[in-house]
Amino acid sequence: LLNKGSNRKVLAKAELAEMKESIEAVLKDVLNADDLATDLRHYLARALRKLVIAIDEYELTGATPILESIEQTVGHVMVDAEYKSFLRDSELGKRVFNALQAASGIVTIAVGMPALTQAVQQLLADFGADGAAQRSGGAVRHGRHGGGRGGQGRGARSHGQVQREEPQPANPADAA
Repeated sequence: LLNKGSNRKVLAKAELAEMKESIEAVLKDVLNADDLATDLRHYLARALRKLVIAIDEYELTGATPILESIEQTVGHVMVDAEYKSFLRDSELGKRVFNALQAASGIVTIAVGMPALTQAVQQLLADFGADGAAQRSGGAVRHGRHGGGRGGQGRGARSHGQVQREEPQPANPADAA
């Protein structure tokens, strides 16, 4: 009933099972990797488990939570240089990224959005070797997290977008 009139694709049980198997395999490898920093292992374990739960709950919640988990996991490269290096430079990191990329390709069809994979690969390339992210002035803040004054004043955040107030002239007559 919910999909009546929708042009969105419903993910087949086989696709969901394949995604889950792939994510669980890299999760197992992450948990068994002795050379992984503790913080990195904890982050990856939580992120991959969250993705497995989203896959398990697909029939209840749809594809959007799966895609959001993938976006969050891949997007973490913007705030964690060690994680970015892990995904880009280590064999296990490449397997994790490939599993996320494959899942993203399947899910983006279901939610009717373009695949993340090319944009993410470009992001990794742009912020990779030349260190552009580090030279950009420090921490990267996401729309739903970080600074601001609780939604008030200059630079307040609302629904993932930065709102900027234009400077107001001291005298309204000066505005003309």
